[in-house]
Amino acid sequence: MTTTSNNVGGCVDLVSQMQFELNRMSELFLSTVGELQRDAGPVPVNNEELIRPTTSYDSASRSKGFALELMQASTNMTLMISKLPTPMDAEQDQLARILDLQCRNIQLEKELEAEFQRAQQKLAQAQDLYGLLAEHELNSHMAMKQ
Repeated sequence: MTTTSNNVGGCVDLVSQMQFELNRMSELFLSTVGELQRDAGPVPVNNEELIRPTTSYDSASRSKGFALELMQASTNMTLMISKLPTPMDAEQDQLARILDLQCRNIQLEKELEAEFQRAQQKLAQAQDLYGLLAEHELNSHMAMKQ
């Protein structure tokens, strides 16, 4: 295979990695929102006094941890995006691949035509030999009857 097909394979692998990273970012975001909603402190309604439950959960430090993970995932995604080929490169690669395939097609067409000619010659020889054998058998069969 040509290097173009390897680039395509690498691009497909890169897109798969990007999909995985995007799923990871979505999970992080939804986990963060869910956890913050679950563990958020009570909010006063109509100036009423709140009784704060005692909790050892530090939502501020946990949200910073989520933010760091999300930023790392975002940085990874940006890095992968920068590795994607530009549309112009992709178009040039496609044109080069098309030209390569056309040349290969012409070459294979010539090889197939030559093979076809050889096969026709062998078929003609086989038909001639079959005709000779059939004639010989017919003659020998006729000679036995006489």
